[in-house]
Amino acid sequence: MERAGKLVLFSIDGQRFGLDVSAVERVVPAVEVTRLPGLPRHLLGLISVKGSDVPVLDMRRLLCLPEREVGVRDKMIIAGSPERAVALVIDEIAGFADFPQRDSARRDSPNETSEIIVATLKDDEGMILVCDESLLLLRGEAAAMNVIQAAG
Repeated sequence: MERAGKLVLFSIDGQRFGLDVSAVERVVPAVEVTRLPGLPRHLLGLISVKGSDVPVLDMRRLLCLPEREVGVRDKMIIAGSPERAVALVIDEIAGFADFPQRDSARRDSPNETSEIIVATLKDDEGMILVCDESLLLLRGEAAAMNVIQAAG
């Protein structure tokens, strides 16, 4: 059983998602992404954060939402730790929410095509889809490392 905690809420196309606040290092305005050949569709490329290359995940593709180019108003959530981070492209930060013990959150996701959603919550403003931060880190890191090693 996991403890209750706080979520950072973000939105994409008006749908709210949550990420454990302990996984969020910072939120920054979207920056230019260095694209690399041979990347999987969900990986946009790399950005530099404090001198380290950080893979950038296209949350729209991962969550099977309508695709669009990264815009100047978009944000990037830097999640993970300085040694192991990933940048998530989002529309905007939507606030914070309390997260009940994971045993009490609904685990069935309305988006069955996405294993990234581990729970659904509901508050006064509607549904919150809770993302698995460890799976997001794994998806970004593994894909980026495979391409970088193949190029080297």
